[in-house]
Amino acid sequence: RGTDVPVETLLPLVGLSPKSAASLSGVPPDETPIVAIGCGMLGSQVVMNLARAGFGRWLLIDDDHLLPHNLVRHAASGADIGAAKARIVSREANGLFHEEAIARYSVANALGRGQAVAINDAAAGSELILDLSAAATVARHLAIDVPNAKRVMSLFLTPSGRDLVLLGEDRSRTTRVDDLEMQHYRAAVRNKDLDGHFEAAGKRLRYGASCRDVTLPLAQANAAIFSGIGATALRNALQSDTAILRIWRLQEDLSVRAIALTPEDVRSAVIHNWTVRADNGVLKRLHALRHRRLPPETGGALIGHRDMHRRILYLVHALPAPKDSQEGIAFFERGCEGLQGEVADYERLTAGALTYLGEWHSHPRRSPVTPSGHDRSLFGWLKDRLKLDGVPPVMAIVGDNEIGVYVSEPDDGALWNTRDL
Repeated sequence: RGTDVPVETLLPLVGLSPKSAASLSGVPPDETPIVAIGCGMLGSQVVMNLARAGFGRWLLIDDDHLLPHNLVRHAASGADIGAAKARIVSREANGLFHEEAIARYSVANALGRGQAVAINDAAAGSELILDLSAAATVARHLAIDVPNAKRVMSLFLTPSGRDLVLLGEDRSRTTRVDDLEMQHYRAAVRNKDLDGHFEAAGKRLRYGASCRDVTLPLAQANAAIFSGIGATALRNALQSDTAILRIWRLQEDLSVRAIALTPEDVRSAVIHNWTVRADNGVLKRLHALRHRRLPPETGGALIGHRDMHRRILYLVHALPAPKDSQEGIAFFERGCEGLQGEVADYERLTAGALTYLGEWHSHPRRSPVTPSGHDRSLFGWLKDRLKLDGVPPVMAIVGDNEIGVYVSEPDDGALWNTRDL
């Protein structure tokens, strides 16, 4: 009769899927294919935050392995010590779901030999290459050297551990991540809201016996705060077609201040076997400095970055004429007062990323921006000064609606029409 058969309540449950994870997170499902480089502190937590919302189909690339000190601020557990970080994060992301895998991995160095073809092939099937490595060399490699990349973004913490930075290209890739990197450096020096942006959080700590076995102190609380912000910011950035340059700073009262910088469009020209890139921000500044001193000519030093390997020159900032300069209606002689210290500040505050590139000066109203006899003499002086360092001289001449840029030779230049600035 069954009177002695116990009755148990059965609670059927359905395993988690990416679609149900998105629903439970209150966001629409999204299967955007992404190649992510870097599965360390920030990378592991950003990827897991997005995976828990069912977001993305991932190829994770990292050649690093988990060490004991990583456990302070990594998504892994102590049971994973010695395992490849990319494999760990891939396993954890896939382990969230009952049947469907959303992550693959490759234990490889993105800059290593033989990886260029593999990453380029992977980029062809992805909507985004995401740099989470905290290495400018990796971000620049992805932006410049991966022809199949549809879009590149870079998310990283500064050494202070209190600033999170997102550099994101527009969908048409008019402004690349390397261009945004340069605009970020300029803001770090000139924007007072970013004081101490590149300062380290404290003294380096040794975690092993090798001279390279050092790390910086940083609390998991900071990593957790910023990985949450970063995951949401990446998702939002992918929904937009425009470039993004944004910084989040953790305040003393634990509030987070968002600092949105306006990405500038970029001009590019090949001059004497060098590619010169300059954003509209520095071009507008050149015109403003000229207009401020008209009718006399004026000038100053150019600040920028040299990528010697790729032969790219980035014009990033223009310094005004030092106080001891001589300015006249048809001549300009740059002085030196305070200039060396100002250039040194740019080098110090950007860890050497920005430095002296060359000289700029203005021409009078209604004058062409082709080099004069005096300009050619200046070019000879520049060439002699810089040839010991093996770097090319750069000179910019600013006119009414044009800027002429010359590299290596005074007859080898490009004219940029700046009427629309």
